[in-house]
Amino acid sequence: MPLLESLFERGYEPQHAAAESLVFKMGRTTGATMGISSGCRAVIQVYRSFLAPVRSIEDVITPHSSMERFAAPGDSGALVYDAHGKGTSMIWGELQQKNLEAVAVGDVVFVTPIRAIIHDIQAKLARHTGCSDLKVAFLD
Repeated sequence: MPLLESLFERGYEPQHAAAESLVFKMGRTTGATMGISSGCRAVIQVYRSFLAPVRSIEDVITPHSSMERFAAPGDSGALVYDAHGKGTSMIWGELQQKNLEAVAVGDVVFVTPIRAIIHDIQAKLARHTGCSDLKVAFLD
């Protein structure tokens, strides 16, 4: 089922989506879901054995409805769209800590902004090709 068709069945109203900072995605595990991009960002530190920790600053998305999760394992890599249908970010993980009392663990989803992904691709291509004027564009 296409993303917009599924969202309309769940009560999506385009005129309110932008005002409420709603975002949407079609994931492999959870299908079409709506979330809220509150503008909150999180500093993430990932520990890997024998390697230095990797830090990043990611955007946070929470579910639009308390009845459904925005994303679940298997949805990583799904593109997140804003109220105008523009791809804005990509899902990569969720909160893993199990002892939080104020927040349901599955309610906090981390996404990487598309502009950061494109910048990283450009930097790596430039480093590997020696060409510093490469341009990578996101077509939506």
